[in-house]
Amino acid sequence: MGASGGRVFYVARRQSGVVVLACAWAASACGSTDDSASAPDAGSAGAAPTSSIDSGRGGTIPTSGTVDAGAQGSGDSSEGGLGGDAGELDASAACTMTFPATSNFGAKGTFAITKEDRTTTPSLAAADCTIYRPSTLTTSTLRHPVVAWGNGTGTPTVIVYEWLFNQWASHGFIVAAANTPSAGTGAAILACLDWVEAQSKIAGSPYEGRVVLGHAATSGHSQGGGGALMAGRDARIAATVPFMAYTQGLGYDVAAGTQQHGPMLLMSGSADTIAPPDANQKPVFTVSNVPTFWGILAGSDHVTFALGGQAGFLAPSTAWLRLHLMCDESARPMFYGPTCTLCSDSKWAVQRKGL
Repeated sequence: MGASGGRVFYVARRQSGVVVLACAWAASACGSTDDSASAPDAGSAGAAPTSSIDSGRGGTIPTSGTVDAGAQGSGDSSEGGLGGDAGELDASAACTMTFPATSNFGAKGTFAITKEDRTTTPSLAAADCTIYRPSTLTTSTLRHPVVAWGNGTGTPTVIVYEWLFNQWASHGFIVAAANTPSAGTGAAILACLDWVEAQSKIAGSPYEGRVVLGHAATSGHSQGGGGALMAGRDARIAATVPFMAYTQGLGYDVAAGTQQHGPMLLMSGSADTIAPPDANQKPVFTVSNVPTFWGILAGSDHVTFALGGQAGFLAPSTAWLRLHLMCDESARPMFYGPTCTLCSDSKWAVQRKGL
């Protein structure tokens, strides 16, 4: 833990049974929206994981302390460590956002998009994934974070969710979507993450050296939302974005909500009758062991989300991913602090914990 040269670091610690990434206070503020000059705690802006992890989180290539998915993590839950396969949390390199900035999180980003599947990339057949990624992967010097995705029940094709994947990929994320209608256990989601991380280590692959390792996000819709939480137990997962998660079976284990490794953006629809918020997402929020932002979008329903999308989810999900995977501090005020902008938006009903 520490800061030098005016840099701010984030470290893992445990408070009230919750493992959080807390800001180690330096001479300057830690990017919090709170005006106070005291060190943040787990109940304020200190829960945001904005340290640099792996060799190049969010495009940053630190000079020391690199981590990849093959390194062993240190620290267990009693110590407040992240543990697992993702490697040690590196406090020696400050987090820097090097991706193109945006003033509108709901708008498309600046990256052109390439789609890959088994017809274009035969090695994807075994993993059974479809990839949406920046076209400039091979010419860019950036390292790109991965978002692994799970479909809703009975949705074997990822095409219906392209409105969301194209949005994220245009901002610089590599979206790895599992081609399965049964993503509830999270296994297929993690298989897609495994494929991308493996490609980053293959000489001559377009992904070689261009992927952030051991610091990814999971997301999904309906059964896939539950699968995103199941996959969120993997130590490589630094953030989750489950949409209308179905959590009453179909592979979901209720204990998963207490076993997360990164902050959660829990997204619901007020008109959802298939995975109603009170029966499906509220229990997750109640037991969550990580900082959690639960937002219910007025008028949003389960089926419309999967049949062309609902634009109201674009800005929050993009901002959350940019904040936690790209170190984009301009996204923080949407969720954190007493004046959180989404909290005062009449289209959203919001509950928060650890923020």
